[in-house]
Amino acid sequence: MTLARNLLCVLAMKAGNKPSTRAKLLLVLGDGASESEAFLAGLQGRGGFQLVRASTAEIAEVVLRDFPVSLALACAQTPADEIERLVAAMERTRHAVPVLAIRHAHSGEAERWAQLGVGILRSPLLPDALVRSVEVVLDLKRKA
Repeated sequence: MTLARNLLCVLAMKAGNKPSTRAKLLLVLGDGASESEAFLAGLQGRGGFQLVRASTAEIAEVVLRDFPVSLALACAQTPADEIERLVAAMERTRHAVPVLAIRHAHSGEAERWAQLGVGILRSPLLPDALVRSVEVVLDLKRKA
């Protein structure tokens, strides 16, 4: 079901339902049923961001190839090898964007991922931490 939903999203975007030129397009890698949902809702609710979900790195590669993605965000439950496939997809598409991965406090990917250029946000996150991290990575000015 998630695969079908993601493919419909990509097809709708290809058909002309593209994101607003003012909104930053954020690619969210994850299956959509995660502990990261509350933080993602905060991003979407903030405005200025449009989230496109991809359940696999293969779907993410299609989005990267066809749309102006500003940042990729991997949810906490996303397996490490799927995030590494996302980085490889970026290399294949020559679409280098910042990657942030939400990981549990004691996961051990930090050293390997630092070499790949993946930023790590440790969970549990404070309520506004994801929004602020995305703003910092994208060099956005916070509205008062």
